[in-house]
Amino acid sequence: MIKNRKTALTIIFIFYFLGILIRLPNLNRPLSDHNEYVAANALMCIIAWADGGGAGKFNFVPIASYQNGGDKVYTGSISDSSGNVLYITFGPGWCVLPYCITKVFHITPSPLFLQLLNLFLHFVSCLIFFEIVCILFNKLYPDNYLPHAISCIVFILNPSLLWIMGNAYLPGGIALPFILLVTLYFTKMIDDAKNINVRNTSISFIALFCAVYCDWIGVFIGCSFGAVLLFQTRKNKKYFIPTLTSFFAIFASLCTMFIQFISHTGLQKTREILSNRLLYRTYGSDGHGIFFLLKWMIDIFFTRNFSVLLLIFISWIFLKKKKNKLTISFPLKFFIGAMIVLLIYNVIFLGWTAANDFSVMNYVIPFSILSGILVYEVFPAKQMFLILSVFFALCLLEYYYFNRPGNLDRKNRPYNEYKKLGEQIKEIAKPDEIIFINAEPAPQGWYYTRRNYYMVNSFEEAKTDFKRWKQNKCIYINQQNSNIIWYKRMTK
Repeated sequence: MIKNRKTALTIIFIFYFLGILIRLPNLNRPLSDHNEYVAANALMCIIAWADGGGAGKFNFVPIASYQNGGDKVYTGSISDSSGNVLYITFGPGWCVLPYCITKVFHITPSPLFLQLLNLFLHFVSCLIFFEIVCILFNKLYPDNYLPHAISCIVFILNPSLLWIMGNAYLPGGIALPFILLVTLYFTKMIDDAKNINVRNTSISFIALFCAVYCDWIGVFIGCSFGAVLLFQTRKNKKYFIPTLTSFFAIFASLCTMFIQFISHTGLQKTREILSNRLLYRTYGSDGHGIFFLLKWMIDIFFTRNFSVLLLIFISWIFLKKKKNKLTISFPLKFFIGAMIVLLIYNVIFLGWTAANDFSVMNYVIPFSILSGILVYEVFPAKQMFLILSVFFALCLLEYYYFNRPGNLDRKNRPYNEYKKLGEQIKEIAKPDEIIFINAEPAPQGWYYTRRNYYMVNSFEEAKTDFKRWKQNKCIYINQQNSNIIWYKRMTK
């Protein structure tokens, strides 16, 4: 047993710093092809905003174009009237927050900056998650913080969060503390109507506004809490206040971002881009059928949660052998509700879920809560230590399998290939030249080049495409294995 709250927090801090040590080999690693394109897009956007006169000049709408004359795209389907490619797949919060931090603290945007920001967000998330399990467990386990500590250890060491809240910067990662705050304060109010007051409803409103402003998962979580709170009004009319708070926060956040998008690029263009992104996120991903997407979703779900699912499965087997039964208590109701909401989100956005392994990151919340209950209920102290040690070893192996330390990733590609090519292009390309290259365009490469470049298969194709562009100068670059072999300039 752990009778002292401070002791539980000390254990959690120790494991959090252990998580930092695990990620140290990958800190300050060059942006690679390992799902770090969102981090590259965020850095590009911050730099482009600054070069273009500040984020306010763009109404804080994320863009994926540098401000050189050769980087403008005047005929693109997702560009604005100034030739800037727009990135409005998510709400703007994932770019706005780091941009504001760089401005306030005079920080140069870099991959290391985003990685350190991630580590800070993970720390904050751990503290909020501990408060959530306190609400869920305190009545079930009075004067015993051991289940709380177990849940938080599982939350910290989950390989998915070690990666997402470490070297990969994502909208879901920056939204996580806000999602947990929403969960904390709405759960407080659901647990006891006495907690419905100005302070709690105000924090809930701000947290939900920010969650939606960063990631669409906030809409689903806010609506689910709103529905539960609405049901609670049958018992106590006081629950109308947090119910209205939840739905108004969603409405206010959506209105804010849509006003931003429309004021910058117009209603028609905004509608076209969002319709295209909605099609991609649902069932239009590369023309694959629903069963293909479901297969990939299931594969991602199990591979990214393998360690914690195995922990739950083994605990459940031992529970059955002991012929014990878990009553449907508040934590288990929370687990079931959270799983339903997350599954609805992933099934509705099936195309996006199947294409991105970070799409299942939020399952760590209900899985960690269930793990804390099962491990504590099933295993005596010595067996508990053994099972958690095995869990830790599996987390370590899984994390390093997907995030191999050293110079090469698990597919034996160098982590610095984008950096290597980008720095070479930066040396030869002029600001007013369009850059055509026989390489796949990627934000990671654009970040290191400080330029946008575009893929063609040959010099002849570059000549043909050049005629359709507004600019008068271009350069064609032929590269092989991230080394420039030769290049040639053209003018109109």
